[in-house]
Amino acid sequence: METKYAGYIDADLQTSPHDFDLLMEYVDSFDLVTGIRTGRKDGIVKRVSSRIANSIRRAFTRDGVSDTGCPLKVMHTDTARRIQFFKGMHRFLPALVLLEGGLVKEVPVRHYKRLAGKSNYHLRNRLLGPAVDLIAFIWMRDRHIRYEITGRG
Repeated sequence: METKYAGYIDADLQTSPHDFDLLMEYVDSFDLVTGIRTGRKDGIVKRVSSRIANSIRRAFTRDGVSDTGCPLKVMHTDTARRIQFFKGMHRFLPALVLLEGGLVKEVPVRHYKRLAGKSNYHLRNRLLGPAVDLIAFIWMRDRHIRYEITGRG
């Protein structure tokens, strides 16, 4: 049996699995429904760097999404299968869905202080890697060909 939806959440417990219910309200009308963290409980450096990074990414991708770093997402399984995967692609998931002709919705979700694990991101790896990934995305977007295969009739 094929699973209709794919969802994910980080294991750091900064978002609640109960908030999947909020996203599921919209999944029939959108290909990707992603959370937008409200009342973030991160430190000032992380919040400011995230805001700057999202602004830069949004300016170049033109996806209109304000919080690609929110780890709570649900999408149609067939949408997930069409997306090109690459290291760092999580930052561009909404833009990749839009590139394939999909629809994206952001829904406010709760955010908590980190209860488990540790952040793998710091200022250095939030600059160079994402900048290279952004260039790669722009290259891919500008060369992307959307097509549909139809039967002969």
